[in-house]
Amino acid sequence: MNIYTYSDGHRGGPFTRNELRKELLRGKLTPSSLVWHSGLPEWVRLRDLATVEKQLEGSEATYMMPPLPAVREKRVRVVRLERLEKPSLGNRILRLLGVAR
Repeated sequence: MNIYTYSDGHRGGPFTRNELRKELLRGKLTPSSLVWHSGLPEWVRLRDLATVEKQLEGSEATYMMPPLPAVREKRVRVVRLERLEKPSLGNRILRLLGVAR
């Protein structure tokens, strides 16, 4: 059985089940990686593959690879840091004495 994968924006495969296990052990795939093979109606998470296959036993096979699900873009939050001037030792002493603000 040829199993195809999609993880971190990269397609992979075809893999056998043993090759898929090796990729998982190497860390190239995660339980959240998407997988598909003929007989599945859509891409599923690797961790759900056995459950979905069991539910589909005896059903009609799907031979055409479905499109990949839409990937949500990660939003990056940009934080602008202002450079804070560190007061000189003299100014810190004057502040402690209450002479300077």
